[in-house]
Amino acid sequence: MAEPLIFLVLLCVEGSLLYAGQRHLFGALDAGRLPRPLVYLWAMPGTVLHELAHALACLCLGVALGRIELFRPRRHPDGGVTLGQVEHAHADPLRLALVAIAPFIFVPVLLIGLACLLFGSGVLSDPLGVFLDGAIWKQALFAYVLISSGAAAFPSPGDHIPPLGFVMLILILIGLAGALGPERLGGLLRIAVLIAAPAALAAALQLALLRRRV
Repeated sequence: MAEPLIFLVLLCVEGSLLYAGQRHLFGALDAGRLPRPLVYLWAMPGTVLHELAHALACLCLGVALGRIELFRPRRHPDGGVTLGQVEHAHADPLRLALVAIAPFIFVPVLLIGLACLLFGSGVLSDPLGVFLDGAIWKQALFAYVLISSGAAAFPSPGDHIPPLGFVMLILILIGLAGALGPERLGGLLRIAVLIAAPAALAAALQLALLRRRV
């Protein structure tokens, strides 16, 4: 039982770094401390995957989709920045909550799909070895998308989770953890920690650089 707890703590630390990095990055953008094109370039791949995740969740859950903007940056007169959006119909609390947290689920899946597309299916059995044997442009492209997508796995400020939906999600997660058991749960958490590690390290570096510019 100790292994799942260790990986859960590590995942929480990585998540905290990613969340703080995301908020500081957009805070620096609002304050004009960073060039806007640089921030947009950093955020573009992650934003596209983030919005795709919302759209995929709507399709899977039968929630009607409206306008889809995978990457369309714009500033608001009262402050704040919107990079993309997916409009959808209203639904019950559980489906709204699942659509809101869809990036948590689908961004890693989309990243795995991209890895298979770039490096072949062998990346699933030997990810590091296949990555290191790949062409430099493939390594650079995947690293760029992976780092950008770390913070994008979080719900954005516009992704509202209804209170009842949040409670239902917690109950579902508890049930899944119990059904999987410690060994399988530890394995899943280990994979999640490894996927998040590069983006978390980049977020830590980003935080250090942004703090020096304050």
